[in-house]
Amino acid sequence: MGQRNLRFAVVMGLHTLISAGTYLLGKAAADAIPTLALGLLRFLIAGAGFLLLAKFRGLELWSVAKADWRAYFWAGFLGVALNQVAFLGGLALTLPSHAALLYALTPTMVLLLAWVRGQERPGPRKLGGLALAFSGVAVLLELSRALAPLSFERTVHFIGVSLEENAHDDDHDSGTRGSRALADFARSNGWDLTAVLVLESVGFAGDDVLQTVPPGVPIAVPEVGNFIAVVGNERSRELSDAVVRAVEAHRIKLPHVVLTVPGNGEMLPDSRRSDHAPFWDEGFRAVMLTDTTNFRNPNYHRSTDTLATLNLGFAARVCHATAGALLELAGVIDPAN
Repeated sequence: MGQRNLRFAVVMGLHTLISAGTYLLGKAAADAIPTLALGLLRFLIAGAGFLLLAKFRGLELWSVAKADWRAYFWAGFLGVALNQVAFLGGLALTLPSHAALLYALTPTMVLLLAWVRGQERPGPRKLGGLALAFSGVAVLLELSRALAPLSFERTVHFIGVSLEENAHDDDHDSGTRGSRALADFARSNGWDLTAVLVLESVGFAGDDVLQTVPPGVPIAVPEVGNFIAVVGNERSRELSDAVVRAVEAHRIKLPHVVLTVPGNGEMLPDSRRSDHAPFWDEGFRAVMLTDTTNFRNPNYHRSTDTLATLNLGFAARVCHATAGALLELAGVIDPAN
């Protein structure tokens, strides 16, 4: 790995740890301290820290011109006071994982607001990304809600990564930047990952949907796009089997097709088009659950890729199957014991 990439991975890793700690510690504090008092305390601690840092670095604190007072007031009110009250008040009412995932949607909300204000015209790729972001986060939120009351032998993380799409249309290796940084950080820090389950696009399916197949797929694939594809490499075969066992054990009405690729999918590039691939490359076991996106969905990366076109019942069944697989892989603890 180049030095620049290493620095990027370290910075992203530190950012992830700090951000995660904010929600975990903030939740504990929000449950014990009233929202307004906690917000004031956090502001005073941050302000004192800033003043100490400024003194240590020899920074000069500038005065604010009278003409700028109004702008500074509104920036402080919206960016600090209202932000903290909304953040801490909401955190007291929900789970840290919910708050973190909703916060991850900030770029999406900014894009929607800019669209409403006429400041930006989102193209087909951005609209498709919005639909994927909302559907993926919805499944993650429901999974975390359903599993929150349970205890497990292994730690379960619900993680939303960004920058999955290719940065350049003509460079198929310019995507999965967020998951690549996370997988590299996990390997560099010796994380013992038992399984990585990646929820790709999981909401487009139906008995009237035509299924196509990328070249080189070595298995028979139904012509009707009413199934979920479970894609893993040979190292991850047990994870694919766990998903299948969950579907069968919980009697979930979810047609499924399992594809196991040799190596890390180098011979079938379409099997590497999501956030599981960087974990394969780092030697971790990972599978992708996908509705196969553009091989089924005619709205993929188009302005017609809207919530109304998705099969939410199908997505819920995928969520159910994923939860069942997690119960097995993470080792749910029987409360009676």
